Amino acid sequence: MSRRSITASTNSLFRTHCEAHTLGGTGPPGTGRITGTGTGLSTCCCFGRAGRSVPECGPRTRRGGACNLADAAHPVTALKTAPISLTQREREVAGLVAEGLTNREIATKLFISERTAEYHLEQIRNKLGFHSRAQIAVWMTAQAANRGRVDPARVIQARSWPRARRLSAVLAVTAIAATGVAIAALAINRSAVPVASPVDSVIQIDDGTGRLIGTIPTDARGSQLAFGEGYLWEISYSARTLMRIDPHSRAVVTTKGVPVGAPPIGLAVGAHWVWVVMAFGEKSLWRFDPATNQWSDPIGLGTGLAGIAYGDNEIWVSNKNNNLVYRIDPTSNAVTATIRVGRAPEAISVGFGKVWVGNALDATISEIDANSAAVKGTIALRGAPTAIATGFGAVWVVSEAASLLERIEPSTDAALVVSVDSGPSGVAITGSSLWVIAAGQVVRVDPITRALGTTRYINGAEAISADDRSIWVTVHAP
Repeated sequence: MSRRSITASTNSLFRTHCEAHTLGGTGPPGTGRITGTGTGLSTCCCFGRAGRSVPECGPRTRRGGACNLADAAHPVTALKTAPISLTQREREVAGLVAEGLTNREIATKLFISERTAEYHLEQIRNKLGFHSRAQIAVWMTAQAANRGRVDPARVIQARSWPRARRLSAVLAVTAIAATGVAIAALAINRSAVPVASPVDSVIQIDDGTGRLIGTIPTDARGSQLAFGEGYLWEISYSARTLMRIDPHSRAVVTTKGVPVGAPPIGLAVGAHWVWVVMAFGEKSLWRFDPATNQWSDPIGLGTGLAGIAYGDNEIWVSNKNNNLVYRIDPTSNAVTATIRVGRAPEAISVGFGKVWVGNALDATISEIDANSAAVKGTIALRGAPTAIATGFGAVWVVSEAASLLERIEPSTDAALVVSVDSGPSGVAITGSSLWVIAAGQVVRVDPITRALGTTRYINGAEAISADDRSIWVTVHAP
């Protein structure tokens, strides 16, 4: 495919964006200004001959100023390819985004949970430095065009992408140019995720009997749960909120918006604080004080954070972009250790004097000594880890991709495998049982015999947490 044939379909996404923002909209052909930046990329629009606008990026344009026709003569891509490559699964998700599928449609097509689809999408955004689905769609289209495998017109204008979504993509790119990436990220990400309905809920299940105890209606589409400080806490990726739920009255007490435009993706409770990890941004770790009902100053750990856990009187946070784990003193907020682990660390748990970190790309667990902050070993798994919990003398790891639950003996690192149908995406431990959430099922597992027990079929089950006597599950409306 020639350099000039990125197709009118891809360029149309940028035309309005460029015409409104190249030298005040009155510049001569062949000139333009940088109109948006992101991690590892810049977007510069140039008017080509015959008034055709094309996006172009280069090291020079990152420093500011105008671009010219000589720059536009280079191989044209929708957005600069980031130095970090996507995994095969992430490319699948990006391709489906380019076809216009929603997170729920992606989850159905790939046989994964909606939460996992959301998570893959956030990984793509962080790796490429993007803040919207429109950017991912255009980037993926350009990648396919440069390889000569897919006609961009088919991807951008496919029947599966309704007119409203194509218009939304154009407006998204225009918004990025007009208002800046930070504001656009907030607006676009909100519109990209299905809006929660009042029938979304959190349900309580009795640990001993598996009986449904109660239902708590919520006004936000929950994405993760944690129990602590006498309350159940839920974050909403789409609504960008932190919700406090009273487990006794089974009522929502307060709902607080997160203090930044980035959506929350990780949650832990410890040292009298609620700790929330944001999807991107330099100020990506925030503390919420349950006593004052206020956010405190953030801790700047950079973008790419994924998992968070509290244990051994420390906060532990994984950074999937830099393959690092941070140890943070919750009293001083100081980073006391930076630990290099495997590739794309995400899930994290603390127990038995160690920190257990799931490395998604390596399909391994990094075993960190909590006192010395030194990596003591690496454990190979049968499948990429999705979630980790510790209890009953073992480390429990679920793999959604491999449909497995693995039990790891912490003293020997020996692993035993339990097959779980439908791809488990979460695991929680009560005072007497182990529970796994998997594609609309919540399954009780005997921690001694590893036999599967009570199974509750819950359409829309997404996240799971536990106290000593109950299981709490986020449920989305169908």
